[in-house]
Amino acid sequence: MNTTQWQPTPTDFLCAFDEQELHQQWDQLHAPDLMPWPEHMDWLEPAQQQALISGWMNYHQGHFADAWLTGQALGPAGAALMAKAAAAYTDYVCEDDEAAIAILKDTFEQTSDHAKAWDDDPNALFAAALAGGRYSQRISVAKALTMGLGGQIKALLDAALALAEDHAEAHTASGLYHAEIINKIGATIGRLTYGASTGQALEHFERSMELAADVPITAIEYGNGLILLQGDKGASRARELYVHAANCEALDCIQHFDKAWAASQLEE
Repeated sequence: MNTTQWQPTPTDFLCAFDEQELHQQWDQLHAPDLMPWPEHMDWLEPAQQQALISGWMNYHQGHFADAWLTGQALGPAGAALMAKAAAAYTDYVCEDDEAAIAILKDTFEQTSDHAKAWDDDPNALFAAALAGGRYSQRISVAKALTMGLGGQIKALLDAALALAEDHAEAHTASGLYHAEIINKIGATIGRLTYGASTGQALEHFERSMELAADVPITAIEYGNGLILLQGDKGASRARELYVHAANCEALDCIQHFDKAWAASQLEE
């Protein structure tokens, strides 16, 4: 992957903080994924721990290409960093759809291998699910289902939650899994073929809000899920969730983007 062609993040969204500040905010920033501070990862060499700190600092500041490269170089230990950098870049910055698809496809393939190697690490599993989910959305959920990606993503999310039942991001992604399938192929076929249900979607979204309501994307994705599941009937509650997201404190570049997006929905 040639990241030299990645576009820079608009300066209005960049954040600047040093390692000490990142450490101080780590628990809040990573409450949704339960990621430990890299220096607490005793299974990694000190050089790998420091590389992870630098990579996460680039991610939270908004330097997604550098973060992605660091994650790639670290193998399974950098899977979550790599997947989140790819997701953030393609969601917020990249304006070339073909480039975004290529980035997400490559990231999904690599993180899927990492998930097999570290199948006892919830964030390695979630990384592959995240990359696969974003890739599926880009190529269309319907096409992804015909390729068998739906089952792969669900298995990864189920495995991640089995290891870490309080992984808020995995609950959010699971809620979206159910919502997107029901939206595309209907409740009956979705339930019979993929085990998708409105009830499970809402349970996952509610659980993610219990765990990480202070993170803007948690409320945003719940709102998006309601629109997928309920259409206009879910619009009022979705708007409430977007208001909540817009009023959250932004701690990093990604959260600044999410707040801005939520605010933009309230102008319509």
